[in-house]
Amino acid sequence: MKILEQVIAINRIQCTKCKDIIVSEYGHDFKYCKCGWVAVDGGHNYLRRCGDIDNYIELSEYGYRVRVITDSMKDMYRDMEKRGDAIKILED
Repeated sequence: MKILEQVIAINRIQCTKCKDIIVSEYGHDFKYCKCGWVAVDGGHNYLRRCGDIDNYIELSEYGYRVRVITDSMKDMYRDMEKRGDAIKILED
């Protein structure tokens, strides 16, 4: 079985105070902007933001990858697709 899975291609934000664009490139790559009002973390693994949501502009980009999954994982991925998670089953 194959699935199409959404992945984080670029994890970045822009501070609305100092206009600094900060990018997290790998997990636990925690970075503050120049003025220290906001921070980004997570790289390609997860999106973590620190600071008030009004103090940054989300600039992250996403991509997709095809994964082959085992028969034992089919039910889990079917449930994820039904919930609206960022996957799509390509073949059964």
